[in-house]
Amino acid sequence: MKRALLIAGVLGLTATATGKEMIDPFINPILTKEQILIENKNKETLKEIPKEINLFKPKIDILFSKLSIQGVIKKDGKRYLVLLDPETGETFILTEGDPISPNEKIAKITNGSITVFKYRKFKGKLIKEEIKLNVDTEGLNND
Repeated sequence: MKRALLIAGVLGLTATATGKEMIDPFINPILTKEQILIENKNKETLKEIPKEINLFKPKIDILFSKLSIQGVIKKDGKRYLVLLDPETGETFILTEGDPISPNEKIAKITNGSITVFKYRKFKGKLIKEEIKLNVDTEGLNND
């Protein structure tokens, strides 16, 4: 031990103990800070997944995905969507503006497709996503 202190004293090496963290002289501190910032940003984006929200009371209590679209009825210039529950055989008729889930509602009905708006909350803002569903128009009068 005395020999190590003697050699250190002869070479002019000094060692002091401080409460600070030791810094590796071979690592670029700027690059390390950039990596930390990138990692923190990645963690934040993982946390910020759009959240489902409850805006509407659905007109039907069955999940829309479990129903099959049978077609579109047109009466007095207004279109209606005809849905069938394959398990019970029950038929449902919906129109534009009807909510189909707590965060989805029918925006537009045409003979060939249905447009559904899905609402979510992301970073405190309300986001509207447009979803198009095709209707099997075989056998329907397209006008």
